[in-house]
Amino acid sequence: MSANGMWPVSHTQGSFAHRFAEDGAGPANVATAVAVEGVPTENLRAVLDAVAASQPLLRTSFTGDCLHVADRPVVAPQECGFVTEDEALALLQEQAEEVRRHDEPLWTARVLDLPHGRRILGFAFHHIIFDGMSGRAFWEHLRNPGAAPPGRSYREFVQWQRDRFDDPGAGLAFWRRHLDGLAHNQHTRLRIARRLEEPLLGPSDNVKHILTGRRLQSAVALSRSLRLSLFALTMSALTIVMANVSEDDEAVVRIAFHGRPAGFETTIGAFAHDVTVRLPTVPTSLTRAIQTTTRVWDDLGEHRFTPYSLVRRAAGASGTPYRPVVVTLNARRLAERMTVLGLPATPVTIPAPITEEGLHIAFVQRLNSLELSCSFHPTRFDRADIVAFVDDLARVIQGG
Repeated sequence: MSANGMWPVSHTQGSFAHRFAEDGAGPANVATAVAVEGVPTENLRAVLDAVAASQPLLRTSFTGDCLHVADRPVVAPQECGFVTEDEALALLQEQAEEVRRHDEPLWTARVLDLPHGRRILGFAFHHIIFDGMSGRAFWEHLRNPGAAPPGRSYREFVQWQRDRFDDPGAGLAFWRRHLDGLAHNQHTRLRIARRLEEPLLGPSDNVKHILTGRRLQSAVALSRSLRLSLFALTMSALTIVMANVSEDDEAVVRIAFHGRPAGFETTIGAFAHDVTVRLPTVPTSLTRAIQTTTRVWDDLGEHRFTPYSLVRRAAGASGTPYRPVVVTLNARRLAERMTVLGLPATPVTIPAPITEEGLHIAFVQRLNSLELSCSFHPTRFDRADIVAFVDDLARVIQGG
């Protein structure tokens, strides 16, 4: 730490600072999960306390210069695991830039007990209080209560990130090496992000529909009137329009989420995730579809991740929690992401790959637009049918 109390900015924080300066976007909430069989998870508060005490990143905020300012430690919650936006803002120094407020807490953690003795720790965090260095420290404290802080200093961690990510070529080589050639969906604004048109699993054609202006306002207004997130509304609409392109009672669909967190509870941040879900594709009404999408989604694998908005306040003044969509994250990608962050990889069950008959559907929410992108095999689908499918999806989302 320098004499003026400044900590160096990490690559992730720097990426946020660039986006904040460009379009005013708030720092992203990142949802992730890791298998924790045999790992003590009964006292997450004590672990968070220990990490907050050992890592300066958990006591920081941003200034106009996008540097960290050392501040008082974040006070860990009494119960597993919430640090609210208001609690965190109260700890910021007066000269720090005001952070955009979100309904979601800055930190959530939930242990999910699954069949066959499996256990997953699902957690989401705000980049203001949690980053790769703190994530590694958290994992070490979780595995070994009372463990010493990682040997690498925070300044060394920042330099490690810069060496690998500041140069686009070096960053791309890093991802290819760690992901062993797998296509990796990153935030669409990062320099090494893959193009949305690039096929994920082989489809060679793509159709897009972008909602902006009044069309986007109509979708947002409908989601609010139904007390749904925009994500839940989009998924509900998808169950309706899938009936037009599938002759079966259900369809297996891989969905890629990119970028903006607002309304996309299960995703997100600087890293995107894929989910694979079984969608019912029998004709139904929007009301019925909503009832389906607000229940647990059946998936190809056993792994389920409850999004951090499980306790998010509903749109009304009552603040009554509502149950959001529960989807399944691609377990292999989660393990790889933990490895990228310098965390030990854990064995996970990898869902069966999607078949060539499947569609690749991407929902990309930016500050002033919602993009619906559908990639498909031209030998399996007629382009005109896909155009009609995407148009229908946009129409239902807008309340048509």
